Amino acid sequence: RVRFDETGGVATVVYEDDRNLASKGVDVYARRVTAAGVVQPAFAVATTTKHEYKPRLTTRTGGSQEVVFATLATNTAFDYDVIGQTVSSGALSGPAYTISATTNRREMTPVIGCQSATSCVCPYRWYDPDSTDTNSDRVKARAVTYP
Repeated sequence: RVRFDETGGVATVVYEDDRNLASKGVDVYARRVTAAGVVQPAFAVATTTKHEYKPRLTTRTGGSQEVVFATLATNTAFDYDVIGQTVSSGALSGPAYTISATTNRREMTPVIGCQSATSCVCPYRWYDPDSTDTNSDRVKARAVTYP
């Protein structure tokens, strides 16, 4: 997943990384690539003891980008959550934030798009195994705002 920041002339790439698979599960890392093709060192976006999957990103404002991903606790097979993280100029900016975390639901495959420097939307897949509807697999979305 790649987004180009026109103001900084740098692209950010986010990806799943299993370098710490035995101790922390699958993590999310990022790298920046300059317009001249210089690949900068990787930095960790999410390295909790949960698995972090399917990162997506968007540019919010000059230098700042939003990364969203799904998490899955290593001792479960079902309870996915959607988490966000701001990155700025090749580093984390503030703590990770929860977009959706409903117990015993699969909240996964998030994407994110920003309308402005303070307003984004994050649609994601939401599956409810306890629903009596035949269509218990839905798309939900959350508005994400920033100061």
